[in-house]
Amino acid sequence: MDPLESVETTTPTTAPQTEKKNPFVLIGTIIIALLILGALFITLQTDTVVPTEPEVPADINQVVDAAITKSVSGDPRPLQDFMANQIASGVNDDATKAAVYWVAHRYFDNGGNIYEIYDFIETTPAVAFLKKAEAIYPEIFATIRTTEVRNWSYESLMALLAYYETIDRAGYADIGIWSTTANKYAEQAYKNIPNANDTPEFAIERKKYFDMVASRSYGFLRKAHAFIVNKTMKTGTFEDLKGLPDTMLKDNILVGLNQYASAIQNLKGAGAEYPTGISPIDLFEFNSKYAEEFVPRLYLFTNYLYATALVYGGDATVETVALPLGRAVAYMREQNNEGPATIQRIINSKTSGESGVFQYSTTKKLAELSPEFKAWLMDSGWTAADF
Repeated sequence: MDPLESVETTTPTTAPQTEKKNPFVLIGTIIIALLILGALFITLQTDTVVPTEPEVPADINQVVDAAITKSVSGDPRPLQDFMANQIASGVNDDATKAAVYWVAHRYFDNGGNIYEIYDFIETTPAVAFLKKAEAIYPEIFATIRTTEVRNWSYESLMALLAYYETIDRAGYADIGIWSTTANKYAEQAYKNIPNANDTPEFAIERKKYFDMVASRSYGFLRKAHAFIVNKTMKTGTFEDLKGLPDTMLKDNILVGLNQYASAIQNLKGAGAEYPTGISPIDLFEFNSKYAEEFVPRLYLFTNYLYATALVYGGDATVETVALPLGRAVAYMREQNNEGPATIQRIINSKTSGESGVFQYSTTKKLAELSPEFKAWLMDSGWTAADF
């Protein structure tokens, strides 16, 4: 039933008697009515002119950057959740790619423990596609499943590289993934340079492995190189890279440029030089300024990687390492050895068992070339016997 139909109406059968009104009462009634209408008008005007401000959503890059900071500091869960939610929602933007890179980067933040990444993939349906990595190096993953592999072990590193390759095949890679994969394969090439003292059987196996990792390094280096060339066409200088869209996290841009330059140096040192036409030294100089301006937390790592790349590329001299190591030492002394994990990884390189950048022999080599760096190591707990 229509609600209006339930309302009873009555029509008077007799017209009301005309009644004489008091004029003062009438005037008072009019004044009261005007006051009520005025109050109602003010209320309506207030509601119209001052609406409630809608809540502004947080910038997605700020969300990712905050999650990355937590991840690097030891709490990967917010970043893992963000990555899983993005992928489950079918979103594959720059923020997603940044999250994917830094979730995998946990390997370098958690002490080389591949199981953190492995367990995340095993227990998170949204990222189950990463299990395809096991088909790249099945023996490696069989070992990981059946044996507790050591942190920083060969098996853990190769599993990480398989994840990187799978991320790229799935379309979630950016210059951070491409350059890091290229550099880590280049490091493997450097460590497996054919040796005249190898037995014939071992020499064959070593050469086969060397060719495989060098080839993979080339493939990913080409992707990173294409990115750099395409993004520097405006002026033909690295300065163009400062003008990339804000959707790209500057952390990923810097990491990609750093790892690219390091990969070139590692391949050069391995005798498998990849001609890019880009000077890694010039790029590192740009990277140092870029880090200082945009990504201060990576300023130290950028300069230390620069110095180690000189070692692996065969370009390390007292003169060449002085600039990047001078910056690094000044930063660490200014921070009183607190801050980025890089500081402790350098100090602990004599016992950590890391390879590459934080390898014990590399730290000693740099100390030989830089009295300033050696003095800082001794002030940080090293002894003469450690050199």
